[in-house]
Amino acid sequence: MAKDGRYIPILPLALAAVVCLARPAGADDWPGFRGPERRGVAHETGLLRSWGEEGPRELWRRPLGEGFSGIVVVGEHLFTLFAQDADEYVASFRVEDGVEVWRRRIGERFVTADVGNGPRATPSVADGTIYSLSSYGRLAALDTESGQPLWEVDLAERFGAPQRVPSSLAEVLGTTSEPSYGACSSPLIEGDLLIVPTGAGAGRSLVALDRRTGETRWTALDSGLTYSSPVGVTIAGERQILLLVPDELVALRAATGDVLWRHPWAHIPIAVPVLLPPDRLFLSAPNEVGALMLAIPSDGGGEATELWRERRMRNNWESSLVIDGSIVGFDNSTLKALTADGKLLWAQRGFGRGSVVAADGLLIVLSEWGSLALAEWSPEAFQETGRVEALESPAWTAPSVANGRVFVRNHSEIAGYDLMQSVGPQARMEVEAHPAAPNVQNAEEQTAETFIQSSVEALGGEKAWSAIESLDMICHHSSQGETLPCRVRRKHGSLYRIDYSERNWPRSDVFDGKTAWWTTAMFVISKATWPVRAPDPYPRFFRRNAEIEMPFMRYREKGHTIALVGKSELDNQVFIEIQLHRADGQATERWLFDPGTFLPAVRITEGVYHGYLTEEVTYYTDYREVRVGEDAAVRMPFRIATDVGNDFRELRIDEVKVNVAMDDSIFQLPLPEGMERLRSLAGRFKVRVIHRDDPAYLVESEKRWEENETTSVIHRRYGSTLLEEEIEIPTERWRQVRRLYTWDRFRGIYRIAYFDTFSSHLEVLEGKFDDENRLVTTDLGTNTPIEIYGQPRHVREVLYDLAPDSFRIDREISVDNGATWVPEIHFVYTRTGE
Repeated sequence: MAKDGRYIPILPLALAAVVCLARPAGADDWPGFRGPERRGVAHETGLLRSWGEEGPRELWRRPLGEGFSGIVVVGEHLFTLFAQDADEYVASFRVEDGVEVWRRRIGERFVTADVGNGPRATPSVADGTIYSLSSYGRLAALDTESGQPLWEVDLAERFGAPQRVPSSLAEVLGTTSEPSYGACSSPLIEGDLLIVPTGAGAGRSLVALDRRTGETRWTALDSGLTYSSPVGVTIAGERQILLLVPDELVALRAATGDVLWRHPWAHIPIAVPVLLPPDRLFLSAPNEVGALMLAIPSDGGGEATELWRERRMRNNWESSLVIDGSIVGFDNSTLKALTADGKLLWAQRGFGRGSVVAADGLLIVLSEWGSLALAEWSPEAFQETGRVEALESPAWTAPSVANGRVFVRNHSEIAGYDLMQSVGPQARMEVEAHPAAPNVQNAEEQTAETFIQSSVEALGGEKAWSAIESLDMICHHSSQGETLPCRVRRKHGSLYRIDYSERNWPRSDVFDGKTAWWTTAMFVISKATWPVRAPDPYPRFFRRNAEIEMPFMRYREKGHTIALVGKSELDNQVFIEIQLHRADGQATERWLFDPGTFLPAVRITEGVYHGYLTEEVTYYTDYREVRVGEDAAVRMPFRIATDVGNDFRELRIDEVKVNVAMDDSIFQLPLPEGMERLRSLAGRFKVRVIHRDDPAYLVESEKRWEENETTSVIHRRYGSTLLEEEIEIPTERWRQVRRLYTWDRFRGIYRIAYFDTFSSHLEVLEGKFDDENRLVTTDLGTNTPIEIYGQPRHVREVLYDLAPDSFRIDREISVDNGATWVPEIHFVYTRTGE
């Protein structure tokens, strides 16, 4: 099916036989995770060096279910795992036209609300057998021709592998069962063995099975969860299995599972170790960890030696590869090439958190937004020679290259492209040469003051920026592989609001000048969102986002200080660096300016990722002029990309409106749904208390009423999700009373928790507003009534005459399970203060 929804007709079999001939010369299979030897490098030759204007020829496209499993290609068939409806499947498709040959159910569909559903592990194929691992740890060997099972093993039943619980459900259930993203490790074929991580501990965290029978051959390691996959390498004549587990890299003898050596590696294990023959290993991890190069002991034992550490390469889930002795991979959202000793060769942005494979001296790059690019490998620069929009986002599965073709997939479809023939002319694309390093002499000669002044003038000048009272920006926001519309509004007074989406859930981040809040949802239970205060340390970052102008503009008025550092390099580009120290003592901000234009290009400072402080790098590009009235204009970056922790976000601005009217209420934390109707309850009140003594035992004619006066304070708590009242009731049996008013958004009811010091009993009342605008709550059905002489005494409260400065509450009791209600106390509230 084409990307516009049209189905592409399948060629008649006779014609297909002409078009799809035998395997081209120089072609080879892609038999498992990361291809041959798990290196991310295909054994292909004779591929196109460029794709022409229209890209490579699309062979076919077909629907496919959710999942991140890689595509395995062996001969004229390809295999992958996916989820559809409530189940997960392994399936076989024909290479020539994508027609499904067979599918086999391998387990229940894995669902997680935050990073996508379906299986993660890539199957492996050898000798007519495919080995697949479901998200819930069901390992199966199937015949590649028919899909018939040869044997199956449940890793939990045989080895005690931990229960697979989706991360979002684990949070709701309060469980720490792992892994939270399912079984992610791809089975490794090693001779007659099939090697699979289990995370079971107790000497069974890595197991080797006879791949023909499924019988256990050896078990090893006490470690827990790993999202990484085992890799087989030969070092000093010894066949070793390398596996990243929590806190360390472990090498085991392939034949027996005996541990040969270990090396500390303190990070969640995801990307696999990469061998640089003959005896070096490259490791990489996201966030602050970065990369490490090890020298492996030549005698098969002993200790590995650290050669260098470098933060220039921080792989997320996709591993790096080695080509001509250089390392190529994604440093979060930047594609980079490093020398074997960790020096940067080049850096290329624009793919997001993508993936890269190599073939025939070429790099094939898939962006997380689904664009597929071809580049001639060079240690000098990234030299793109073709690009095609292959998939919708998110596209987080690496391409598979085999038999002169490349195959790509996302959460909804799979497609194949011909790497031997393009659609249009095959002339090499013109590639923009890397500009020579700019002349930075004039910039370096300036003082910090004059340099900032030059930058302010390049941005349009202080007068033009001072005329901006508000900004309303229509944008597209990219995050988690999605690109969706968003809107950013800023107003003087540090007012800020961004409305966007993640996983098609509406979100808002807002700062009202004092309070930071956002909309959130309880995953799995409900996709409904509601506003809550953002916890520390987010408020100070929201305040930073609220700035209309760059912080170095009028920096003295703001109490900031700056220092000119001078010439600085980032990713082999030359900048002029200014350090900015904020008046509030936040972390120092490094600002890198283009020395030719004086425009800010990069900001490096402290950020927050999942509640943890970490480095944040923001890139400002695509500057455009924005009119401010008839006589002035400013220059703004229309593309702002941010790397923080393991996250990548990009804002592409489509339209900017200046000085539009904005109501301040859009920046204020709203009351939660339901609590809005109780808005006027908060404050200080004078209360008339009209009560009677022991109403449960008096008949109607014997009422004895008394009247007293007291005070009440009703506080807003937890972002107004709860109202807390403190009141003293001066009756003969003097009571201190506390009421808690809440709204249960899931059941659509109000709940009142009532506690007094006389009975020391907690009553829970539930109810709704009736047609007369009265909030009627009772403890019928809440199992909290007091029992007197074995008989329950139920309570009902009616809140009515609700006005901005007054309201009433009638408290009633029943000794006949709600058949009749007898008045106990009347409360009349009159506001005396906020």
